[in-house]
Amino acid sequence: MEGGSISWRKSYTAQFKLEVVEVAKEKGNREAGRLFKVGESSVWEWRKAETVLNNELYIYLSFVITFDLPLHTFIMYTAHVHFLRI
Repeated sequence: MEGGSISWRKSYTAQFKLEVVEVAKEKGNREAGRLFKVGESSVWEWRKAETVLNNELYIYLSFVITFDLPLHTFIMYTAHVHFLRI
């Protein structure tokens, strides 16, 4: 780290990853990575994990529906879960 700069690891939601995967299916991993400003290797990994990502998104939405929670609770929950993964 030059000049005291701090590097933060980025975390993406399952929904974002699935959007990237859909574009990658049409335009390729490199182009999808460029359009969404993520690494081509990340796109490749997300494409391999597409089924898991769909399940993860389904679980989050089921949580909100089951407990009749407002959407902002879902967003806060999702942010909390992804913060813990860093």
